[in-house]
Amino acid sequence: MPEKKTKTPREVLRAYFDEQEVEREVLRAWKELDTTIEGVTLRMADDLARLKGGAK
Repeated sequence: MPEKKTKTPREVLRAYFDEQEVEREVLRAWKELDTTIEGVTLRMADDLARLKGGAK
């Protein structure tokens, strides 16, 4: 039997909000939070690459 891939919490929440009907305010808050976290993650990855000398 193939190993079952475990979804990340973000994948689970994204799927839930895509599939379920939720209050507009809840969906807006989720999208804002998800975007903020994604942006922070991208900036951190860029900063780390610069510290390692991998990016200019």
